[in-house]
Amino acid sequence: DASGSCNFRNLILKGSDIPVVQLTFRQRFPLGSPGQLPDRFGLPFGHQSDDINLAAFSIDEMKHIPTNGLHALVTFAPLCGTFTLYGFDGGGTSDGHPMGDRHSLSEERQIMDRLARGEVRGTDFEKSSKPLAEVMRQRLKSLG
Repeated sequence: DASGSCNFRNLILKGSDIPVVQLTFRQRFPLGSPGQLPDRFGLPFGHQSDDINLAAFSIDEMKHIPTNGLHALVTFAPLCGTFTLYGFDGGGTSDGHPMGDRHSLSEERQIMDRLARGEVRGTDFEKSSKPLAEVMRQRLKSLG
């Protein structure tokens, strides 16, 4: 904001988790007024595309709902030369919300370690569009 109290210059929102809720981002958000975007917002913002959101669910060996950390990796790895994920250690969440059995941090750590080494399988991202799946595989291979 203009007062300088907010250190963020951009905001990217996670997608709608289509495999869970069966709704696209615009069908689901904003809650209460789906599809209605604000006329003004205090900073540039966007959201994870529906195809990228689906890509996080279509990584080989992913058996649980991906966390926001994995969504961040899938969203930004194709765009960035390097990628650092903060706050993805331990067994809890930064805001203290319960994890339940929806997510598996150990499963995700194994997947993220594999992807960070550039070990991408032909079956990774197969539920995504073919062009996106190829870009994801090539980009993640280059991280290794």
